[in-house]
Amino acid sequence: MTGQAGESVKTDERVSSIIGNAAEFRLLVDRARRHLSDNKVGRAAEDLQQAASFAWFNHPGFFADPEFEGLLAKIGLRLPANRNRRSRKSFGGKRVVLHVATQLYPTGGHTQMLGRWLLDDSGSNHRVVTVRQGSTPLPEKVTHMLSERPLQLDRLANTLLDRASSLRQQAQEADFVIVHAHPDDVVPAIALAGQATPCIYVNHADHVFWAGSSVATLLLHLRYSGAELSVARRAVSQERSFLMNRPLAPAAKGLSRTCERERLSIQAGQIVLVTAASATKYVPIDDPGLLPLLEAAVLADPRLVVLAAGPSPIGDWALASAHTGGRITALGPLQSVQGLFAAADIYVDSYPFSSLTSLLEAGSHGLPCVSFRGHSEECAVLGADSPHVERDISYPHTKEAFLATIRQLGDDPGVRREQGDQLRTAIQMSHGHSWGSNLENLYARAHKAASHRPEGLEAAVSVGPLDVAVAALQERTGYALGAVGAQRSVLSVMSPWRRLAAWLQIRRAGIRVRPAELLSDGHRIRFEETVVSVRRLMST
Repeated sequence: MTGQAGESVKTDERVSSIIGNAAEFRLLVDRARRHLSDNKVGRAAEDLQQAASFAWFNHPGFFADPEFEGLLAKIGLRLPANRNRRSRKSFGGKRVVLHVATQLYPTGGHTQMLGRWLLDDSGSNHRVVTVRQGSTPLPEKVTHMLSERPLQLDRLANTLLDRASSLRQQAQEADFVIVHAHPDDVVPAIALAGQATPCIYVNHADHVFWAGSSVATLLLHLRYSGAELSVARRAVSQERSFLMNRPLAPAAKGLSRTCERERLSIQAGQIVLVTAASATKYVPIDDPGLLPLLEAAVLADPRLVVLAAGPSPIGDWALASAHTGGRITALGPLQSVQGLFAAADIYVDSYPFSSLTSLLEAGSHGLPCVSFRGHSEECAVLGADSPHVERDISYPHTKEAFLATIRQLGDDPGVRREQGDQLRTAIQMSHGHSWGSNLENLYARAHKAASHRPEGLEAAVSVGPLDVAVAALQERTGYALGAVGAQRSVLSVMSPWRRLAAWLQIRRAGIRVRPAELLSDGHRIRFEETVVSVRRLMST
């Protein structure tokens, strides 16, 4: 079966999977409601955590759910009062800003954003709390900006309710709470329910279901499409929406273009196209994807070479390299892409899923940026549309337009320089010079809105083009984890006997569970750190 008939079958299958995902999600939410009615509050929280994990990775046809949000709020209102409630500490008149993250990494857009926020907002005293950092080391880009080491809740408390109680106490000592959480993290939503401290949720995962939209005083959107989707599909009012660019580090200085090109074995006269994103952002859905476009561009112009940071040189990337005589090279994940940007002539955004941070970093180096838009208009949230810079980015919609854009940039160094300079200036203004004043406006809006936070939520449900595309992305990239996978994700916060029963159920489903997963988070962290220490000793 080929052509339109085959695509129709795929679409029908994905619509069916979305409907099935919605039914599975509803079962988990119903179970949480029953547990809450029976005053089993901890069990209800675990059910909702499992439901959120499931919906994040198995798109249910909606991006927020009223009953789910309502149950999170009810659990939050049942949290025991803090016995040792303290008033906000004084830091020489500085406002106290509490940042809440699920987990922080050495790389990644939301960690980069948090690190720059700490650096650029010197008018505040910042604290950071992580909900489930595990044994992953805290990144230095965050820790070296803080007067106090981040508080890791999973080292202090195992249950979701205990973590929420600890977070609530931290929030009561702050002027503002900024939530940079993973989409499935219910702890911030429970902790902040009914609280007076203004709470700003960063909408950094705007293309998937996430928890907490009804708790937020304001939603901070990082692009037009994310804001529009939240109004349309999360029922977030315009009054609770704030659109602002992310803070961005300035381009690295001191990198020599000549030296970097020599290091990368780039020949004189070659034109370098660079792209940088996690490998999953290049996995095609129903069209051929970006790699065939890059291959066609390279084969049409012997001067072009492509360097891709993120994908590994295997599979389709290895075949593309072979087809082009090595002029397409996948470099795998890199700790830094600054050298690539210094050596590059053109930047190409990832597709079918954009990498906004990489695109903006490339533009800040003065590179002309091309972002292919093969999606329908309904799928704009999968693309790149950061405020105030979109007019300086090329957005070809067809293969022919993409190849023509690359050909024009390749043929004319003046056009490359002009477009790159315009984009760099736009990024410097919108993500650098004006960011501080925009931040003050954000704080002011959040403070003003705190006293009339809405109670309700109405959400639209659909199986339209965007829903099918998101479900396809999860399926094709292997992120779809299924109901058993969602249950596995909450093992570590269960009581020991519930954990054992759930483990047996997962085993009966034919899924292997590592022995360490039977430990609570705190015990597993200590176990994993001990293993690392022993290995280090044995290697010396």
